[in-house]
Amino acid sequence: MHRIGIGLLLGALAWAADAVQPFNVKPGLWEVTVTTQMSGAPPIPPDVLAKMTPEQRARLEAAMQARGSQSPKNIVQKHCIKQEDLEKGLNMADTNENCKRTVATSTGSKQEVKIACEMSGVKVDGVVRFEALDSEHVKFSAQMNGSGGGNTMTTNTSGTSKWLGAACGDVK
Repeated sequence: MHRIGIGLLLGALAWAADAVQPFNVKPGLWEVTVTTQMSGAPPIPPDVLAKMTPEQRARLEAAMQARGSQSPKNIVQKHCIKQEDLEKGLNMADTNENCKRTVATSTGSKQEVKIACEMSGVKVDGVVRFEALDSEHVKFSAQMNGSGGGNTMTTNTSGTSKWLGAACGDVK
């Protein structure tokens, strides 16, 4: 949860193919700009916390405090999206079997997925939304909340994607 990249956002749409209407965008090379802002302390499983020395905990808390005061992080990446990916609901990343995804909306221009995960005493839930502005432009957002080990963390991610062309070259 400490870094939500485009892989998670695209992976969030990895649910049963029959529940998804294909997203109406062009296959090919896409440039994705992601802005992520986090607040709170990362949820750390209680068993991991129990194994930390007081010094390790202090360093972790200092690092998290410093990170929390930083500006939102911007990441620009390129991704190749194939037609079969669009038909499967943009299944671009491995799915986590500890997570349940519920399709709230699935049209050719909008997709919304609710996510609930639990593993090792950490719970994460949230929603991911994609909107095709046209066949070459997509905007998206995700709001995720995680709790565990006495900590709560909120991650807000938003971004835009633009189609660069039909050929992906060596970009996967």
